Amino acid sequence: MATSTGKQLATTAKRPTLREINEGLRDELEMVRNDHERLAEALSNAVMMLRQEDIGWAGGDLGADYRGLGLEELKKWSNDIRASLTGSSDGKKAPNPHMRNGLMLRHSFIWDGGMHYEGIPEKSQGRRSVDELINSGINHRLVFSPPARRRREHALYADGIYLLVGDNRKKTLRPVPLHEITDTYRDPIYEDEIIAYRWTRNEVEFDGRGKVLNDGQRQSKSYWVYVDWYDGVQPSKIIYKGQAEPVLKGHTAFDMHANRPDGQAFGSPDAIAAVVWARIIRDLIMNGVKMQDALAMFAFKATAKNKAGQQTQALELGKAHDAGSAATLAGDADLVPLNSAGKGYDFASIGFVVSTMAASLHVPGIALSANTALAGSSYGAAKTLDLPNRMAMQTRRQEHVEFDKRLLAWLGAKDATPYFNNYDDATDEYRSVQAAYLAWQSGTLSPEGFRNELEIIYGRKFLGPIPTGVLLPNNKKSLPRKDIDTDSASDATPTSTPSPNQGRADGTGGAGHANDLPAAES
Repeated sequence: MATSTGKQLATTAKRPTLREINEGLRDELEMVRNDHERLAEALSNAVMMLRQEDIGWAGGDLGADYRGLGLEELKKWSNDIRASLTGSSDGKKAPNPHMRNGLMLRHSFIWDGGMHYEGIPEKSQGRRSVDELINSGINHRLVFSPPARRRREHALYADGIYLLVGDNRKKTLRPVPLHEITDTYRDPIYEDEIIAYRWTRNEVEFDGRGKVLNDGQRQSKSYWVYVDWYDGVQPSKIIYKGQAEPVLKGHTAFDMHANRPDGQAFGSPDAIAAVVWARIIRDLIMNGVKMQDALAMFAFKATAKNKAGQQTQALELGKAHDAGSAATLAGDADLVPLNSAGKGYDFASIGFVVSTMAASLHVPGIALSANTALAGSSYGAAKTLDLPNRMAMQTRRQEHVEFDKRLLAWLGAKDATPYFNNYDDATDEYRSVQAAYLAWQSGTLSPEGFRNELEIIYGRKFLGPIPTGVLLPNNKKSLPRKDIDTDSASDATPTSTPSPNQGRADGTGGAGHANDLPAAES
């Protein structure tokens, strides 16, 4: 009886019933349907992400009335870009090396040599000098020092806006982070002109005697600050969503927008195009790492003609071996190296994508990737900017110059001139100086004109006045100079007295002159 039951079970195992077959097909169909849904959802998410990248997370179709990014869209981009620079607060997202390197390169190229000021007025009696306001105190720490310059470029790189608020009485400046800008007030006629910013900050409240209120708990307070160029009447309060909010009349806002097109109130962060390619590069690198691990997993293929040989191989290859060991296998077994043995993944193929990201940041691809093996790489290319990138950096420099002009005028230096050193390399600079010198030698330039040409070439002002007594080349007034041409017969051919021993082999000059001719006998 038991034997009969065992045979029946064996038969059932070998030949499944029609019901079991249908259930198996139904399960497989359900798996295929689930996979299809997952793929469709993934594709939909990818398409949605690409659309969001194209329109800057603004949502919807661009249409024919696109007004650019708004304040909320800027904040979304800022969060994403800043997380790629510093990592996420929950530790799940690490910093992106290409994004960080792009920021460092842009700051280094733009602020190379620092910004210089000319025409700063001297200290006036009873007031702090502009030079003191720039180079000391809170202004130097938050606005004019090298770390502050880097934070300014960081804001333009990640936020697309850099905002300062100045105290008109104390002449102190303070940066306002993007998350504290909660709205804007536009010009009633020109909607792309921002004339005031809503500044919301968390601050501790005090009573009239300076006592801390609410146990020192910070409360959210909002103020409105008008920009420096606005010359209209500033009200005491602005009605915002039914609430009257104060205007800081004793303060002035200075705004700087990155990549702001005409007709739009805001621009866009420098890294807005680069962050998309940084993600692609990250994915390509991680895929390459997986392929590298797969290529390194198996180096040889072991073959055997029978089961006994396979068992011998398993015992032999299962032992611990050091590098360079020999495997003892059966006579019909063999080890055949795989074609992928010793090979690695072609990470150089990612270079084109890195170059695309570098183009979006206007930096050299070799500098962004720190890979000297990229096509077209050289020592010179790693150190310098090509002409298009140099012009892009020069454009940003001009924007910084105009921004600092506004700051200096507010500080009291209305006639001051900010400037950077020129980008020209040594070769270009040398050729420019040669051209200016040829013009000077032609006699068509005054000393003031020649000095002005040199200051333009070198990108800096020369200290001190022009020395007195400069000779004008190719000029008749420079010829009769008694302090130089003291000999009245200056055009005569100079003469000299020959040595009395000239032509005689008398040993003058030392012994051992075997080729000297003997003196003639008298």
